[in-house]
Amino acid sequence: MTNGIPDLSQRFNLAIGGAAAGRDVAWDPANNIFIASSGLGQVRYYSLGVTATTITTSDGQFLISSPATTVSISNAVATAYEQGNASASFALIRASDGEDYSQPLTVNLTIAGTATRAANLASGDYAFRTNGVVVSGNSIVIPAGTNLVFVETYPTNDLVIEPTETVTINLAAGGNYSINPAARNITQVVVDNEPSQILATAASASMYERLTNDYVRVTVTRWGDTNTSLVIDTTNFTFAGTATLGADYYVTNFWPYMPATLDPGQVTTNIYLLFPIDDNVLEGNESIIIGTAAGDGFTAATNLVTATLVDDENAAETVLWSDNFNVDTSASWDVFFATTNNAPEDYTVNFAYDYYASQGIPPAPRSSADTLGVRLAVNKNDDIAAAAALNLYPKGKSFSGNFALRFDMFLIVNSISGTTEYALFGINHSGTKTNWFRNSAGGVPAGWLFDGLFYGVETDAAALGDYVLYSSPTTAGNNPTALTPGRNASTLTGVFKAPPFAYAGAPANPPFSFTPSWVDVEISQINNAVTLKIDNTVIFTYTNTTPYTSGNIMLGMNDGYDSIGNGGAGAGECAVIYDNVRVVSLSGIKVNNVQRSGNNTTIQFSFDLNDSASNFRVQSASVVGGPYADATATITQTGPNSYQAVVSSTAAVQFYRIRHL
Repeated sequence: MTNGIPDLSQRFNLAIGGAAAGRDVAWDPANNIFIASSGLGQVRYYSLGVTATTITTSDGQFLISSPATTVSISNAVATAYEQGNASASFALIRASDGEDYSQPLTVNLTIAGTATRAANLASGDYAFRTNGVVVSGNSIVIPAGTNLVFVETYPTNDLVIEPTETVTINLAAGGNYSINPAARNITQVVVDNEPSQILATAASASMYERLTNDYVRVTVTRWGDTNTSLVIDTTNFTFAGTATLGADYYVTNFWPYMPATLDPGQVTTNIYLLFPIDDNVLEGNESIIIGTAAGDGFTAATNLVTATLVDDENAAETVLWSDNFNVDTSASWDVFFATTNNAPEDYTVNFAYDYYASQGIPPAPRSSADTLGVRLAVNKNDDIAAAAALNLYPKGKSFSGNFALRFDMFLIVNSISGTTEYALFGINHSGTKTNWFRNSAGGVPAGWLFDGLFYGVETDAAALGDYVLYSSPTTAGNNPTALTPGRNASTLTGVFKAPPFAYAGAPANPPFSFTPSWVDVEISQINNAVTLKIDNTVIFTYTNTTPYTSGNIMLGMNDGYDSIGNGGAGAGECAVIYDNVRVVSLSGIKVNNVQRSGNNTTIQFSFDLNDSASNFRVQSASVVGGPYADATATITQTGPNSYQAVVSSTAAVQFYRIRHL
């Protein structure tokens, strides 16, 4: 400070992203950290927890002094066992300038973890003891004449079956010592000695009926004694729910799935438990309720895990237009290409592409025995690093009203890092523009125009726009407008698992995959609700407020960065294959029956998209013209595409309608 005023020249700062980003990190000699954000309109102050005394003198000096003593904590024995009350222990160690230990030192602690600390030896999971005496507070004294003290973590031998629990011990600040930042906390465990018990929780709780390589995975945790070996197989699980074992799904006792072994000391294991059977029957989603059963040397917990078998069938389709690419239909498609490197032919479109003969990819879901589709790749034909995109439009087509674009998609990721690409597809286009985006600086060429509603689906779950919906107008950054925040792949890791996919959360395959996996894609438009589904899972719904409510469909591929993937001969990388493309008519929600009994009204309705009951709402109003608001209702799925809503009201007259989210 100078004359009591802070001297900013003594501030150390690190600018992040430059002035435009509006962020700054700074620190001062007193170990305070300052984080400022103009975007958030706030500044935050953090202390590193180092004890220091600061003095501002009358002549403007800023003085700092730290205690001469530094305290550390370290594990001596990290595991406590209820059996035999075998304690864990840790040491509190002080180091002092001049090694003056003539006075006792009180050290403060904070305690956390899953184990419960006991106030005495008659309750809780453990207690701290020094010299056999229980310590009730959160302060430990290092006696005079020594630089350390050992503390027991003494386990209480209760009769409760428990998991292996943790004790986390942190050094807390004190007025006459500093904390060694490299040795400021430890973690210990308390091991139970009751008979072993297994408990199952969901690791991935859904699977797609059509996807042979999909699965439901459970995590089995052992409570109680962990010092024995346990063997778990299919007889140690129970199954119930609306799905039928042997008809809708199966389990197996064959390696590498089961039996599973928990070795001594091992607490958890992940088990690939359920696998789907595609029965080609329209059933709707079905539930599987998983329990555990006792086995050799262990009992079973009573909790249940609920998993979902996602149906892949659709109701009979009214097809408005289709192309299965079994013959060369290139003359029926318009191809639009854009790039930033001015190379007019830096793309590949292969109609009637034999993906099995070329890359060993099995038939698409809606194919019988043929393996022909259309393959798209961009930015692979020269050595210039640039962004590029392809759009394909069927010639002279336009669709309006309630309809869905459906197709099979096989997306392939690059094996080279830093080469993120995207599948592109959309509806309601003019068919005269290349709709794309560029994430590298500067965006697409200035003055570019966009139309329709088009999605980008990222190949590698890199959180660089994993699932985003775009349209016009052109932004200041020379890119299309993102109509929604989109969805991050990290929220879909239980749907698109790795394996069979290359990256958890993204529906893309590694090149020449051992578990090649097609996905079913659907964009539906019902009134102004536009919904993207992949493998019958809703990615997100957008309420369409744009002027683009009808038009052509689009299939495409987008390299959004100035980089080049591995596209050499035989590489089979970073491309997309589309097959069995079709546009089908939708009728939307249809109310089939309404009955009132007392204060309850039952509404039976159908919906030609096989969706879950949780995606519907009942709305009510006192007059037919509204306004309508969501009402409390119980909505269940009574069959494929069939639903029932029960709503209660004491009003003499009430009007209802069904809303799809």
